[in-house]
Amino acid sequence: MDRGERGAEAPLDHFFQTETWAEVRRGDGWGSEVVEGPWGSYRVLVRPLFFVHRTVVDVPYGPPGPYDGPEAVRDLLAQLAAWARRTRAAVVRIHPYVLRPAGDPSLASLRDEFQAQGFRPTAERLGYTHSYVVDLTPSETVLWDSFDGRMRGAVRKSERTGVTVGDRAALGAFAVRYREMAARTGMRPESEAFFARLETVALASGHLHLMEAHVDPAVIGRSPESGTLVGGLLLSKVGKVAVALWAHSVPEAGPAGVNVRLHWEAMCWARRAGMRTYDLGGFTRDAPEGSKKAGIHLFKKQFNAEMVELPGSHALVLAPGIARAARELRRLKAGIGGFAGKLGSDRR
Repeated sequence: MDRGERGAEAPLDHFFQTETWAEVRRGDGWGSEVVEGPWGSYRVLVRPLFFVHRTVVDVPYGPPGPYDGPEAVRDLLAQLAAWARRTRAAVVRIHPYVLRPAGDPSLASLRDEFQAQGFRPTAERLGYTHSYVVDLTPSETVLWDSFDGRMRGAVRKSERTGVTVGDRAALGAFAVRYREMAARTGMRPESEAFFARLETVALASGHLHLMEAHVDPAVIGRSPESGTLVGGLLLSKVGKVAVALWAHSVPEAGPAGVNVRLHWEAMCWARRAGMRTYDLGGFTRDAPEGSKKAGIHLFKKQFNAEMVELPGSHALVLAPGIARAARELRRLKAGIGGFAGKLGSDRR
């Protein structure tokens, strides 16, 4: 997918800019509003700060737009800032879904424009800053032949092992396995209630697509009571880009080729569904060598994928003291939640 093709497809739509996602997030205390901008309307999430008459505003993976001209970006940010002031926001955060080749000079110019308008880089990321994307426009045969030989070998191994991959219409088992994986790896998983909303709202709406991998547990050295589900992948299908949003797998899945097989089958599904690009879902570029995050980076790279970079999260702080207090309160709640989760795990 070259730069010209990206420009022709702009604005890039993302699942997190849909009303469906806004409805899912309402269960976490977020409201939503539609804002009119110079490139058309876009959605913002709004969460009230209970101790003052102020709000926190997030523009998740938006506003959608080409971001190709500094004047247009300036108009967009000025309009967003004016709207945020009128609505008494303490802070407004954006994370545009703009896919550019890693190191593209236009990204530096874009970040400079953000800062010129008062939006500063923030470590409180709304999403990833680097990803790998696969061009789905070639034929399936050409796509297959372009993969690293080890990846093709992993798919064939999964087939010999008896791994089957199919679509599913319910998130119950996926959510259980995902949360188990999170506990093993030290991640902070989404709640059971979140996945329940994701199923009843997003999966039912057709915005998400679930694929699961199953195999006889004995074949990969697992106990019979562990069940046949060994991996899952939850994708969004919004616009022309399919995005791998959430995934899980059991420890024995890697040697059996399950993870590679899931992404290959997902690419085939996305291509048949008319998608032009497959976003592998982000990675940590500067992860320490030998770490799990570094392994994820290398895994995704082998799909003959193009490394792309996003502008990252930027925040405009309109009420510094209130924003600081809200941030500290959120950290305190996260710490309490993590401690409570560890206690529950220890008791089990």
